[in-house]
Formats: sequence, structure tokens, C-alpha cells
Amino acid sequence: MTADLEKLLEIKEPPRKKAMKWIKRYGPAEIVGTITAVVASFYAFKATKEGIAGEAAAAYAGAIGESIGFYSTVFLYDLRQDYKAVKKEGRVYTITDALKVARNEIVEFGVAEYFDTALLRPFCIGVGARIGGQGWGVMAGKLAADVLFYAQAIVIREQQEKRGWIRNSE
Repeated sequence: MTADLEKLLEIKEPPRKKAMKWIKRYGPAEIVGTITAVVASFYAFKATKEGIAGEAAAAYAGAIGESIGFYSTVFLYDLRQDYKAVKKEGRVYTITDALKVARNEIVEFGVAEYFDTALLRPFCIGVGARIGGQGWGVMAGKLAADVLFYAQAIVIREQQEKRGWIRNSE
């Protein structure tokens, strides 16, 4: 392992505390994203003919539905946390503050989300739906894609925190 990678993976918080931090940050968004993925996938599948076209429509609708639910929730959570941090500083919250939150979201999720939504997630959800059906299969595909996605997102978020891009509201 290179020195840079070792430094990047350096753990300063106990693993349990770190896990709780990520669950608090991503948990509610995952719940909302899961609901919107299943609902969007279900309606897309019903609106198209059964077979491969219906499965493809359901896969993409599920991926897009999940993205809308997930990012809406994450953005509102981060906006609220940033607002509280700015208020602690005794300042008025400005559009510039909100734009910095948006910038942080783009950096944290940008490239990974593009590939996730365009390729990886529809593939995982599509395979899941094909093997396990529209309910449990979609869920299994979603979870498989999540594992691959979070591996990158968490590393990037931690780098943003180390660089001071994220305000602490606590």
C-alpha cells in the first residue's frame, strides 16, 4: 500500500462512531431513495409491456427515482446542517452559503453518480428484477449498487471534511 493511500484510509475515529456518522448522514436518504426507486420502477414496469423492454424501463425509472429521492434528502440535510453552523457563527445565511453546499454535493457524488445512474445502478436493478422479480429483485440490485457507490462517496466526503469544506454544526 502506498503512503498516500495509507494516509487517505487513516482512521482517527473509532469504527463504530464512524459507522454511526454515515448512517445518520445517508440513512434517511437511503430510505427515501429506496421508496422512490421501487415506486418508479413499479409504475414504469406496469406502463410498458412485459419482457425486456419493461424490465429496462423499470430499471432506468428505478435508478432515476432513487436519485431524485436520495439527493433531495441529502441536500436538505446538508443545507440544514450548514444553516445551523452559519447561525452558530452569528451570520446570516446567504445564497453563497447554499451554493457551497451544492458544490460540495457535486464534488462528493458527481462522477460516481453519473456512472452509477447511467450504467451501474440500472444494470444491478435490472439483473435483480430479472432474477428476483420487481419487489425483492429491485431491492437486491439497489443494495449491490449502493455498496459500490458508497465506497467512493465516503472517501471523497472525508477528504472534504479534512480540507475544511464542511462546516460542523455540532
